[in-house]
Amino acid sequence: MTGELGAGKTTLTQSIAKELGVQSSVSSPTFVMINEYQLADQNILAHIDLYRTGKIDDVKSIGLDELLGSKDVISIVEWPEKQPVIESFGHIHLTLSRIGQKRQVLIENHGEDEESLRLFETITRACHSVLDTESI
Repeated sequence: MTGELGAGKTTLTQSIAKELGVQSSVSSPTFVMINEYQLADQNILAHIDLYRTGKIDDVKSIGLDELLGSKDVISIVEWPEKQPVIESFGHIHLTLSRIGQKRQVLIENHGEDEESLRLFETITRACHSVLDTESI
């Protein structure tokens, strides 16, 4: 998920988490890098913020490759451009931007399996929820 500071990445993540059934409060992992939330199906939603990572060792030290490679984890990664190595994993890329007072979200599905399509639909619903409740 890419977008300038204040574009609404955490707000959108909260909406996606709600669509996935997360019951707890979802907050930005800016200083801890990863927040994990339990899903009803026993899978995990990992909210990852790479803004403060510097080099590839940082990613390995937080276990990012293991999270992204797990079938039991849905990962939302803010600032993925800070660590291009994550592009090697199947993903759905969200680009958030503001045009005046309006928010715009571009969704690109780079996954080809059935799970990616279901997640794409969930993300689309979450985007509509956020966009419909904002002052546009």
